[in-house]
Parts: sequence; C-alpha cells; structure tokens
Amino acid sequence: MTDLPNRTLLNDRLEQAIAEAGRRNGKVAVLYLDIDDLKVINDTRGHDCGDQLLVEVTRRMTGVQRNEDTVARQGGDEFIVALPEVAELMDVREVAQKLLDVLVMPYLIRGCRLNTTASIGISLFLRTVLMRKR
Repeated sequence: MTDLPNRTLLNDRLEQAIAEAGRRNGKVAVLYLDIDDLKVINDTRGHDCGDQLLVEVTRRMTGVQRNEDTVARQGGDEFIVALPEVAELMDVREVAQKLLDVLVMPYLIRGCRLNTTASIGISLFLRTVLMRKR
C-alpha cells in the first residue's frame, strides 16, 4: 500500500550504516514513529480512510527525508526512519521535528478533514574510541 521498503531491506541498510559508522567513528540514528489514534480513525471513518491516511503520511515522511535515509513501515501505524551518516546529534533532533511538523498538519481525505499527531522515539548508535595514555 505504501511502497516503502520492507523489514528485510531496512535491516540490511541499518547493518550497512552501523558497519560504516563503526569504521569511521560515525553516528546512526533510528527513529520509531507511531501515528496516534489511527484506530479511532479506522473505527469512525472506516479502514479505507485509515489506509488513505497512511498513504498520505508516507508521502509526507518521504518528502522530508534525505537521499541516504530509509523510511520503512513496520506495520499498522508504525514507521521506522533510518538516518545513516549523522554529522551532529542536533541533526537528528531537526529531522525528528520536521517529521512531527509535517505529520501534524491537517489531512484532507475523501472530503474529510483529519487531524492526527505522531509519537516518536529515537535510538542512536555512537562509536567512540577511548584513547589510553601510555
């Protein structure tokens, strides 16, 4: 329905990103997004409306991603965004805020105005090398 990468492709890209970050002392971020109250929309407006909402959520999310990022649908109303090659930790915060900002904007689905929000969790891979004094 969303034409997003599946779990296998997401896992492959994450493994590659973490391996590369490990070699270069880099950073990788994984954002876990959940669309709030999709069940309520499905129950009150119907599953077709909920499905169209998920398609629009996907369009908005992929519209703010960088070329190297991966947006995947985990299932239901859950999405994963992999951010390889993170330069600064503030960049992750900015991406998360951009996603939340576009997802909170009203949706027009089949003539109905829908408002929803999203919850987001962030996980980071940081490779640090401790230098020992000799």
